[in-house]
Amino acid sequence: MAIQKVTGEIIENNLLRSASLAVNTDLLFIDVVNDRIGINTSAPGVALDVTGTARITNDLIVQGNLDVEGQTSIIDTVNLEVEDPVLLLGRNNSGTDIDLGIMMNRGGQGNNAVFYWNEGDDTFRMVTSTSGSDATAIADTAFAPLEVGKITVDSEIIIEDNEIRTSTSNANLVLSGNSSGSVVIEGLKFPTSDGTTGQALTTDGSGNLSFADVSGGDVSGHQVELGDFSDSSTQDGALLTGLGSTTTVTDAVDALNEALLNVNNNTFVRSVDFVSDVTSGGLNLSVTLTITVEGNANRYTIQWGDGSTDTASSDSTPSHTYTDNANSPYNVTVTAFNNARVEEGSAGSEASLTKNNFITAFTADPVAQWEFYAASSGGSEITKADTGSTVYLKNTSTNCTGKVSTYQIDWGDGTVNTISAVDAAGGPDGARLAHTYTNTSNMASQHGDSTQGAGTGDYRYSPRLKILTHASANPGVIPATSSTKHFYVYSPQTAIISVDGSTIRGINEEASSGFPVTFNN
Repeated sequence: MAIQKVTGEIIENNLLRSASLAVNTDLLFIDVVNDRIGINTSAPGVALDVTGTARITNDLIVQGNLDVEGQTSIIDTVNLEVEDPVLLLGRNNSGTDIDLGIMMNRGGQGNNAVFYWNEGDDTFRMVTSTSGSDATAIADTAFAPLEVGKITVDSEIIIEDNEIRTSTSNANLVLSGNSSGSVVIEGLKFPTSDGTTGQALTTDGSGNLSFADVSGGDVSGHQVELGDFSDSSTQDGALLTGLGSTTTVTDAVDALNEALLNVNNNTFVRSVDFVSDVTSGGLNLSVTLTITVEGNANRYTIQWGDGSTDTASSDSTPSHTYTDNANSPYNVTVTAFNNARVEEGSAGSEASLTKNNFITAFTADPVAQWEFYAASSGGSEITKADTGSTVYLKNTSTNCTGKVSTYQIDWGDGTVNTISAVDAAGGPDGARLAHTYTNTSNMASQHGDSTQGAGTGDYRYSPRLKILTHASANPGVIPATSSTKHFYVYSPQTAIISVDGSTIRGINEEASSGFPVTFNN
């Protein structure tokens, strides 16, 4: 039977009808009264009610909640991305002993891996398990190993039926306290096979502990303290604070005897300290130490840090001049002793103190200086010029050549120029910097550093050069300003002579080039 076309009017009339429309009973059922559509059902309970399996070839966008009611939901994708920041497991969990977690199917590798919360013990666990994905209580087969870069524990670490060790062959296991804290081990027990009667715990000089038979000899130790100031010993700590495997108690007793003999001979030296009158400055930096000693020292060996050493000097206020700053700042070491001591290096015979980075030597202090010239090169220094003439600044500041530095020139007439580098125009390594003085009638009133001369328009200026920055100089001398030096600028004048010849004024005799002078009767 041929399928005939259905006109739009017929479809419209059927869709606008007030009763339901059924196609093949329930294949497609349109419930007009309740605004519902059913597929394979004639009693749709929601807007779209499908009985059977639905397949969507492309994307499915749900703008609302998605409720999946069943036993197992399978998401067959390569990646699963969840936009929500928290993934909630056991949403409708109303029980009190249900384990919740994530199970990983290991395929043919054996039991599945599970990371879960054990509700009975209130702990997280990482295990392998034979439990299925529908289990409410995980059956642990074995605890899984964990490899991480760092673990921070707020309370304590409990290790049951196992050991702490490194996984790297022949590597050391280091336990250290935080900052000044200590590692406390309670209930420490050594293997019985390593600690028999008559043996002592010793070190090998590298920090390794072992038991040794000392029944026929002396007992050696490591970091054995003989006492401190609180128990009447002769100095803080012990006379020997580092008894190693080759140092015996006999050595410690010998050291004590040496110290007591130095005390008896009045050659004992307990401690030394020193200060300096200056600790920083430019080359050539002269410093003087003041040495104070607890004990009876009469000789001092000073290592100044620049390769110079004063040996066995009797001067307790030694001086030294630093002529090089290549290795500045310098460490200074002072050793104090008595030249009548029991023997050199004997216990209690000397005291030494090193102060690191004690002396800082900068390059020699720079001095700001300048000269004016009539040309951009060559010639001799000038001290005067005509108004309107161009003069050239030559920066002759000392200890600045090749140094990272900046400058400022105040010409004295209200003009100030900044020189941005040592090799820029006006810098010690740069070309001369040009400037033109133009005298004005109110120059003196406008600029306090200019002085009007005897002739109208004649001025004396006080230029100043300033070293603004210097990378290697003592910061205490920067900025540095040049000393006062004057420069004279003259304006052309008409010669005037009085009748009696007592007054001649305004002739530009001091100008750089001079002016013609005519006398008329």
